Order: sequence, then C-alpha cells, then structure tokens
Amino acid sequence: MNAIKQGYKQTKVGIIPEDWEVVKIKEATSYVDYRGKTPTKTDNGVFLVTAKNIKQGFIDYQASLEFVSETEYHEIMRRGMPKIGDILITTEAPLGNVAQIDKENIALAQRVIKFRAKKNVKNDFLKHYFLSNRFQSYLYRMAIGTTVLGIQGKELHNMSISIPPLKEQEKIAEILTTWDEAISLHVKLIEEKEQLKIGLMQKLLSSEVRFAGFCDEWEKVRLGEIAEIYQPQTISQTELTNEGFDVYGANGIIGKYYQYNHELEQIAVTCRGNTCGTVNFTKPKSWITGNAMVINLDNSTKAIKTFIYYLFLNTNFTYLISGSGQPQITGNIKNHKLKLPLLPEQQKIAEVLSLADDELNLLKKELEELKQQKKGLMQKLLTGEVRVMA
Repeated sequence: MNAIKQGYKQTKVGIIPEDWEVVKIKEATSYVDYRGKTPTKTDNGVFLVTAKNIKQGFIDYQASLEFVSETEYHEIMRRGMPKIGDILITTEAPLGNVAQIDKENIALAQRVIKFRAKKNVKNDFLKHYFLSNRFQSYLYRMAIGTTVLGIQGKELHNMSISIPPLKEQEKIAEILTTWDEAISLHVKLIEEKEQLKIGLMQKLLSSEVRFAGFCDEWEKVRLGEIAEIYQPQTISQTELTNEGFDVYGANGIIGKYYQYNHELEQIAVTCRGNTCGTVNFTKPKSWITGNAMVINLDNSTKAIKTFIYYLFLNTNFTYLISGSGQPQITGNIKNHKLKLPLLPEQQKIAEVLSLADDELNLLKKELEELKQQKKGLMQKLLTGEVRVMA
C-alpha cells in the first residue's frame, strides 16, 4: 500500500488535502427533487427542462421542446423556483448528467434535482465537481436498476463530496471555466464552418457558382451509366475481430476483419435499416458489408470519386427508400439521375471541398485536445493533487 503524501489524508471519497472537508451533499446544498405528478404539457408557455435537455455541462434547449402553462408554472415549481447558477443533475435516463441553469423563467421536470450551494460553497465549483470522474464513478456505484440505472434523491443527497477552502473553490472554478469557454468557442467555430461548407457545397454542386475558366454545360447521366453498383457479401457480428481491416456496415465503421474486399476507397450508401441513404467514403483496404450499396467508380471515365461523394452528401436519397418493415434501397439506385461537369471541374470542386473538410477536421482535433486537457485538469484540481490558491 502506497504511503499517503504529507499534507493529505485518506477519506471515504479518496485521498484529499488535509484542509479539505468531506460533507454530505445535503449539508453543502439546499436541494429540490421535482419527482411527482407529471405536469400538463402545452404548445407554448414556460420552457420545461427535462432530463433530455441536460447534457454533460450545459442545457441543450433544442434536444426536447416541451412547455407548461404560465398559469400553472408557480404551482408546478412550488417546491422551489429555479435560479440562474443553480446546478441540475439527472437521476435516470440518463443518470448523472450535470448542467448549470443559465436562464430564468424555466420549469424543471421529473428525474431532475436542483441544487443550490450553501454558505462557503460555490455553485460553479459544485458543477465541475459533479462532472468529475471521481463523483461520476461514485454516483454509478450507488445507482440501482437492471435495464435503466437510476438513483433516488435521498441516496444522492447523502452522498459525500470533498470541499476545499472557499478561495480555492473559486480558483478551481475559474480555471476550469476558462477551458469551458475555449471549448465552447471551438464548438461554435466548428458549427459556423460546417454551415459555410454546406452553403459552399450547395452552390458548387448545383453549378450556381462556378470557378473561372469553366463554362461547359453539365451532362445529365444515370448513376448506372458511370458506376458499377452492387451489394457486397455480408459478414456477421460474430465474425468481426479486434484487429485487421475496417468493416463498413449500415452505420459506418462497425469493427475489424482479418481481410478486405475492396483494395481502393469506395463510396458506400447505406441500403438497409433506419440509416438508409447515409453516405460513407471508405478507407482503402476495407470490408464493405451487404448493408451498404457500393458505388464503384474505379474504372469510370466520367466521374471522380471525391466529387461524387460530395455530390451524394448533398443529395436526399429518401425517394429511393422502400419497404414497410425494414427500409431499404435496392438496385433502383442505378436510375438515380445526376448532372456532371467535365473531369477538370469535378477535380477543382472536390479539391476546394476537401480543403474545407481538412480545416474542419483540424478544428475537431483541437477540440478533442482541449477536452482531454480539461479532463486531466479536473482530475488533478478536484482531488487536490494539484493545489491552486487565489
């Protein structure tokens, strides 16, 4: 057993600094459990924040659009009115999602518990603590249920947490909030770039906007005239391996296999299930299953793969879907009509859109790095491994 470092102590929540306290949540906060009668929903009125709206760290107001009557609002919230800064935790479906209230005049649904920090505890610190691996792991150990994990309010309120001195709480929250802001800016920038790319695709792939030097009329063709179209051999889930070549199914990469059935990258259109019409551009040396229709352009003299891929991303294939039980796209996709510019213009369009994708991928990589940096900081700051003083 490793010796405890000087200045630290062993507690029920783990090793923490000697000047940190261990208290029950109910001692550090006032709380309201809104479990009870389901409120009557209306077409408009006061926005109802449900468990679906609460993500890890924020409230997503688009995830579920439900409202309660303004006349019944105060009765519904009689146990305690929400206030900006209060912390929300979901108790099941999903369990343990945490957010901080950022709007007034909202109602809170069942499966949501509201916490408000008492004296000498900061709401901002509590939010980050509830999001930490230490607390989330503890929460899941305390949860019950077979099909759906959940926790009762009385159990949650009696869980222990570690609280640093007030000034250190403030500093920890300040540091982690800086990372949150950087992450939010990156998310917003990615969303803006994605919208710009969508607009660019629509203009370039419809010939609304053309590059200088290109003026030839686009040719109308059927897909079957320019591509070899087929469903490859399907392999079962039990045949998938931990290592090998990527396997593409109805939902993109679904695992690995010891061999591949396509040497070159291919365009694969999902042809079975709820994701029918989804387009993937596969990696070289991959196995494509029979849940996707391969649009093979290896020998085409009229089309470039990357151009057709972007064209398909901008195409709605729902008109080709048939089947009442399981949606499917059949060989009739060969009759899909499209307009093609000459190869040089296809190449130019594909290059520009590929550059936009490269920029987006770089931003997404930076976003993941920021999230990992924050995760590492949380582990060190919220356990007291690294101390910060105001």
